[in-house]
Amino acid sequence: MNEKKFKILLVSPISEYKDYVLHAWIPYIKSLQRSYTSGMVSLDIMLCDNSKNANYHKQLARKFKVNIIHVDPMFMNSREFICESRNRLAEYFLDGPWDRMLSLECDLFPHEHFLTELIAHNKKIVSFPYFIGQGEESNPMLNVVDRSFEAPVSTRNITEIEMFHYAGKVMPVFNAGLGCTLIKRSVIEKFEFRWDPDIYYHDDSFFAEDVYNANIRWYCDFTKFVRHLNQAWNYFPLNKF
Repeated sequence: MNEKKFKILLVSPISEYKDYVLHAWIPYIKSLQRSYTSGMVSLDIMLCDNSKNANYHKQLARKFKVNIIHVDPMFMNSREFICESRNRLAEYFLDGPWDRMLSLECDLFPHEHFLTELIAHNKKIVSFPYFIGQGEESNPMLNVVDRSFEAPVSTRNITEIEMFHYAGKVMPVFNAGLGCTLIKRSVIEKFEFRWDPDIYYHDDSFFAEDVYNANIRWYCDFTKFVRHLNQAWNYFPLNKF
């Protein structure tokens, strides 16, 4: 009997702003790709650069031999061009043969075997958590539904007590961010990423709202946290968990 082969497309918006980490991160994802050249998973890569410097993505593509498209950020704010980048990547995904899209943001370095662990959960949306912020002021990028309020849905940041309670478990959340998230094709087919000029939320928040309202549950694997190099000086051991 032939085993199912999972076809994954790794995607991420990138920018020259993240140049401090991209020269380490791109070799990391390329090595990840090589590790899946045979077996149950095939992994392809497509990045979308939204740098003002229109030559930056060409330089990276030549240096690392990686596929990169470009979104011109002129006359857009950051929420808009990041959202546009995700939609361009989603369009590329839907035009191809892939059954799952791996959103792995360009300053996150997951642990070994993270991808097969996410696949094994067989959820429509599943993530590993990570921290945002800097050093001891960092907090998990995790929102949960606040059950103390009635509809419409109200959300809040996860508490430290909940973090310890969920440790080692796979739990439904409202939003775990798009930093390290595996999404099935059926979800990408149904939703576009969006933003709102009058509401200061990024596209991941609206995506979380849309899938929640469609009764699609977003799961988070609390067995491990992902290392997030969101500043050149910042590294995971300085975070408070």
